[in-house]
Amino acid sequence: MRVPEWKFKGYFAPKDGAELYEVINGKEFLRAIYDEDVGRFVPIQ
Repeated sequence: MRVPEWKFKGYFAPKDGAELYEVINGKEFLRAIYDEDVGRFVPIQ
């Protein structure tokens, strides 16, 4: 599973350890954590 990421001119990458949540019916689910070494969000297993 890959997490889609937005890319556009002037974009600043998230800081290492940034968390990506999905909100469904008011409940938050941690889906991925940004890994600066690989330059993308890594899905939570």
